[in-house]
Amino acid sequence: MNIKHCINIILMGLLLLALPKVALAQGDFASLPSDVQTTLSPFKERWSGLETGKQQKLIKGAQRWNKLSSEQQQIAKRRFQSFRKLPKADRAAAVRRMEDYSNMSPQQRQQVMGSFKSYKKMDANQRERLQKQFLKEKSGREKGMKEKSRKNNGVKQKIQKEKGQRSQGNSQRNQSIKSQRPQHQRPKQQRNNTRPPQRR
Repeated sequence: MNIKHCINIILMGLLLLALPKVALAQGDFASLPSDVQTTLSPFKERWSGLETGKQQKLIKGAQRWNKLSSEQQQIAKRRFQSFRKLPKADRAAAVRRMEDYSNMSPQQRQQVMGSFKSYKKMDANQRERLQKQFLKEKSGREKGMKEKSRKNNGVKQKIQKEKGQRSQGNSQRNQSIKSQRPQHQRPKQQRNNTRPPQRR
């Protein structure tokens, strides 16, 4: 057997292993498991028009949803409804935080969850103090950033002003120098209107 033939066999095997997932995603809506169909029923009419990647994400999400208890599903629905009521900027910020969390290393996630669990164990007074402290520190950071920005803008304006003064000074100095120069006048040369003889 040559190498090319071996590679073809390996590729065919990998393709056959991946086919069930692709078929499940690209197949007819009726070919999905019944519990997934029930969950994804709002997508039934447009299922065949969805991209394969979108179909796979929806199937995976439906399978996760179906594994939740009814209590967990109710909590998730309430959270989603609360999320939809948020202003657009707040929703975008929440999505960014979720993306940041999903991009964290397992150790960082564990640290965040530990902090969250500690926060949940606090009584109302402790939470309130912690929130006030956080807001105070956040306000201080924002104030510091605004101050730094204002200083930077002040420095930029000062530099621009100095540049303007310098260029104005240069312009005035150049005018002064020009006015002090003696005006040399060259005598006008008379033009000879006769043409030189042409050579033949």
